[in-house]
Amino acid sequence: MRQPDLHHFTIEQMRKDYLFLLVLFLLLIPLSNSIAESETPEIILENGFYYVVQPNGEKVAIVKEHEPWAPNKAELSPDRQYVVYTTANGLAFECEGRDLFYCKTDGTERTFLHKFDAHVDDWIWVTKDNRNFLIVINKGSMSGPGIWVLDFDKKKLLLRFYGHAVERIEGTDCYKLIGIRKERKICPDELLRISHEETSKPQVFTDWSATQVYLSTERAPILGYKEILGAFAAAYQVLPTDQRILYREILEGLASGNVFFGAEAPSTKKNVFTFWVNSMPGSFNLQKRKVDFLDIGGELSLKAFWSPLGRYLAVLKTESPGIKKLIILGMIGYGVWENVLTKEFSADAIISNLEWSQEDETKIYYSLKEGTVLKDSCVIDLTKSGKK
Repeated sequence: MRQPDLHHFTIEQMRKDYLFLLVLFLLLIPLSNSIAESETPEIILENGFYYVVQPNGEKVAIVKEHEPWAPNKAELSPDRQYVVYTTANGLAFECEGRDLFYCKTDGTERTFLHKFDAHVDDWIWVTKDNRNFLIVINKGSMSGPGIWVLDFDKKKLLLRFYGHAVERIEGTDCYKLIGIRKERKICPDELLRISHEETSKPQVFTDWSATQVYLSTERAPILGYKEILGAFAAAYQVLPTDQRILYREILEGLASGNVFFGAEAPSTKKNVFTFWVNSMPGSFNLQKRKVDFLDIGGELSLKAFWSPLGRYLAVLKTESPGIKKLIILGMIGYGVWENVLTKEFSADAIISNLEWSQEDETKIYYSLKEGTVLKDSCVIDLTKSGKK
């Protein structure tokens, strides 16, 4: 009897097994792609909300599609670890201004990035040496156009330009600005360099009703008309009834929105910016988060200065017929004040450079000119006034 060719049988079987495995592999490719895709979070727009769909199918709401007067936007970061999105902030024409936020894909750790007094239409990610930057674009609206470059990791503004679009420069990792006269490029190397420099000054914004002031680097307002009123309620107490009309001008100015905050934010060396109420100037100390000066103008003027720690309020007022009085009020309880000192000056006296000592809150300095005599370093020591 002829013996079977075991060698031929083995080769034939291996050929069949190979073909079977090849067919099985080809059939499983779409399934494997489907499984891989399901492990990646995705953003969907459904029923007026942006959602992140998790790998397990759970949906996490991120932000409304549309808020007052303008649409929002939500996108995944290139590494798909974060969601960057916008929300309305009430700034700019018809409240189209937007705040830029990011969060994890599960909706946690929501973090404020930057405030814009314009609509945000789009952004482009730029990555270099594991650092992330955002080119934020306003294509052109009632408050635009504009282009901002943010350091995503350090949460600060690096550059700002007038323009409505950017375009990738072929063969490079740079972008060129469109819509400006002078050619300007945005390159990752430049962004890395300037990101190590001193933080740029924040922009100052006011809301649509002009009653609150915001910094571009902070979510909440830093100053509003209530803070201005509250800071100088004590000054009202030292005004006779016939002079309280001066203080009411501030109330009316704030109530009517006649408040103007300077567009220049304080630098790191100057922590104060100026505001005006019915053309009456005041100053806000950014570092201390408080109003420290207010000038109620007019013939019967009143200037009020807070001491550094807020324990005293110095009020320099002019009474008819030109008599000047320096009144120091001390806080002895919440909303309760006492007159610590009143110093009177002649009608022809000129008091200037009124300033509290930064080292000793019980001392206040000023310059005094009476006639032709100028005294440049006058000092009042509250410890010697009988009350302190």
